Amino acid sequence: MKKFIIIAIFVSFNFALTPAYPGLYLDDAYKAYKNKNYKKAFLLYKKAKDVAKINGVSKTNNFRAFYNIALFYDKGIGTKKNKIKAALNYYRAYLTYLNKSYHLKEFCKDKYLNQFKWTLKRLYYFEQDKRYFYKLKDINSNCKQLKKILKF
Repeated sequence: MKKFIIIAIFVSFNFALTPAYPGLYLDDAYKAYKNKNYKKAFLLYKKAKDVAKINGVSKTNNFRAFYNIALFYDKGIGTKKNKIKAALNYYRAYLTYLNKSYHLKEFCKDKYLNQFKWTLKRLYYFEQDKRYFYKLKDINSNCKQLKKILKF
């Protein structure tokens, strides 16, 4: 019984230390990256991904975490290069970005659209699947047409 109480206290204390918002980790990870502390940034991005998964928070935070982890694995920043893990995290970033609901106008103005395009390029490179190439082509042409029509 004493062991159970001790474990319960430890678990509750551990959850109390975990921030409910992965954006806190994302901000700290970005600061660490800018200060060239790549290992710390990599670990913080992984924590942000885990917290976002556990708490089921916004898709934007999941996308940012998956995208940056993939980029770190892809380029070997703060960790060993691992093309398989990079491809897997690019794919997860791709799925989380697609799950966001957008109107086309909002989609073309999204501040993470360029990262999404890079994700599509890297997925095409890794998997040689033309659906990523065609999706990228569609996004570029649709956003270009929309910019002409709405002049934004």
